[in-house]
Amino acid sequence: RLGALSGRAPTRVETKGAVAALATGEAKVSVDPVETTRLAVYEGRSQLAAQQKSVGVASGFGSKAELGKPPTPPRPLPPAPRWVVRPPEILVTPRETADLAASFAPGEGKGPEVATWHVQIARDAAFVELLADEQAPLDAPRVEARELRPGTYFTRVSAVDADLFEGP
Repeated sequence: RLGALSGRAPTRVETKGAVAALATGEAKVSVDPVETTRLAVYEGRSQLAAQQKSVGVASGFGSKAELGKPPTPPRPLPPAPRWVVRPPEILVTPRETADLAASFAPGEGKGPEVATWHVQIARDAAFVELLADEQAPLDAPRVEARELRPGTYFTRVSAVDADLFEGP
């Protein structure tokens, strides 16, 4: 959401091997240890450029540029997981702390298979004050937190495919 924050779009994000032009909406730019740049677009449309080539990436798609190579054609992102057991909206307990547990499963729709899960728990809706930020294995589709103090908590989970693209 850098375009919305800066007041101008597109906002350029430069990495060692590519340039992402982020329009208004929501997108994620990531770089792995071998300097591959990935652009995942969750809302809106953005572009990824490398080696004098550029591709437009629409909502629900991603593209990557390996160091020294042009960007790949856009491909679908993994679908958003679906809650099997939702986190409680309100939790009342006679104790001073409470435990949170929820479970999820792969989402509906087309897209690559899930390789891992990205699980986060935060004290704020913007997910700035994170209490947990973990990669969970495919066979552990759950969110758990123990001994939470009174307050408001937020949870979210996304699917990550074998090529490290993270869905919504």
